[in-house]
Amino acid sequence: MQQFISDQNLLQVQDKVLLGISGGVDSIVLLHLLLAGGYQIGLAHVNYGLRGEESDGDQSFCEALAREFNLPIFVRKVELTNSSRSIQMAAREARYQFFYELCAQEHFSKIILAHHLDDQAETLLMELLRGREEEIFRGIPVQHLAVIRPLAFATKSEIKNYAEQHSIKFREDSSNQEEYYLRNEIRLNILPRLTKIHPYPEKQLVDRKEVYNRQYILLSNLLEPIKKICWKEEKGNITILTHYREVSALNYATALSIWLEKSGEPVHLRKEIIALISSQKGKQVVGKTKLWMREKDSIIGVPLIRPILSEGYYIPIQDRITGHEIIDSWEITWDHPEIFEDKDITSVWIDEDKIIGNFIFRYWKPGDNMKPLGLAGSKKISDILTDTKVSTSQRKNQFVLADQEGICYLQNYRISSRVRITRKTKNIVRIRFKFLK
Repeated sequence: MQQFISDQNLLQVQDKVLLGISGGVDSIVLLHLLLAGGYQIGLAHVNYGLRGEESDGDQSFCEALAREFNLPIFVRKVELTNSSRSIQMAAREARYQFFYELCAQEHFSKIILAHHLDDQAETLLMELLRGREEEIFRGIPVQHLAVIRPLAFATKSEIKNYAEQHSIKFREDSSNQEEYYLRNEIRLNILPRLTKIHPYPEKQLVDRKEVYNRQYILLSNLLEPIKKICWKEEKGNITILTHYREVSALNYATALSIWLEKSGEPVHLRKEIIALISSQKGKQVVGKTKLWMREKDSIIGVPLIRPILSEGYYIPIQDRITGHEIIDSWEITWDHPEIFEDKDITSVWIDEDKIIGNFIFRYWKPGDNMKPLGLAGSKKISDILTDTKVSTSQRKNQFVLADQEGICYLQNYRISSRVRITRKTKNIVRIRFKFLK
């Protein structure tokens, strides 16, 4: 590690550093390596309380280590259940805020985190599956502002072997074994299978990422002069020339893919939009935020107007990772978190794979019924509203979310047992509603 620190110019011996420590094998091995390097170290631990006694045990373990090595330790307990964001994002923001506050208060010059090569490979695969090229190429930086990651060169197996060889004790996080988290699915199942094809898939993936990152940046810069000619933006509209004689058709399609990606279009829609080049005039593609139309010598992208179906307002939660819509007086937002937060009662949580056909927002109508979670059998919406004492004047304004099979959710009251989250759920969608006065 010392060689990697030197090669990357990450630290000087005189630096006063803050190590984020969880109690897991990565941060504990990193602590021992930093101690061997003679650095002046402070420890920071965040207790999110998400695993009850296990979380408190992690904190006690870290505090005992600080006493053993006579190091200062700073601990913060964080409550995440009231966050409007996913637990992972909220935890990350709380953690970094804590670290930067400590840097200012205690005069630490660097924040050290224990991300390693496997973390980089997992992130790369996650973003690859989501079709987000820029995120793939960016990855987890070895150094960004005050944050450094001196274990970025090492694999998880190398870190574990070091701990075993030096009899280093550490804590195990039980949630790391839960396969219904996407990152854990990649860590526990996909990467181990890749080792049957290549002995070191993590290093191969990260090495390729670095090469492609340099190529992506170079290509983006080289394309800027062409973009100024072929891509025009004005008052929310985008005009794209369908051909540019200085560039071959294949290379021009590559350029369009990069520009469309930067405009927010996901990979599967980019292919359809680019295909408009060889389509007849009038052909259309509904993108993430724009309606793309083939004109005589160009493709025009105009702000997307919500398509209204006969049965209600279509919400494209299956097409977009995150989204935002305004329907009547309601603002609707959604995302696809990896973790189900059962204490978050302000959101609607649905198993995306159980949605059949179009997902529709509409107001309830006589004859509607659903299978409410927690109740046996079906029940009419009118009866649910009566039981929950919704006034006659308010009833007509109660909306539902529905699919081809029926009602999935009744405003403020019930979710259907058919679309509930279970331990077998692979794809979660979280939906929030805000009334616009």
